[in-house]
Amino acid sequence: MIVEMVIPIVPSGGMLLLLECRSLTDQMIKEDMTILNCEERERYSRYRVYMDQRMYVAARVLLRVAIGQVLGLPPALVRLKRDGHGKPYV
Repeated sequence: MIVEMVIPIVPSGGMLLLLECRSLTDQMIKEDMTILNCEERERYSRYRVYMDQRMYVAARVLLRVAIGQVLGLPPALVRLKRDGHGKPYV
């Protein structure tokens, strides 16, 4: 998975997610694509610049991991939707 480690930083549930973008491999991206929903995969396919695609996947996976940690869910089970301005919400 793209996210290398989750470190709790405060007892109340705060956390630090570490992501080393330079170490992202094509295999990591391919594996983490399975976490994304259909809408996210379709949006990924619209990016034409290779690094933009990679950063999009990394950002979405990071978001899903963070929310999953708070809700106690695996990242793939986090259901994200978009509001009228395109902002994600659970």
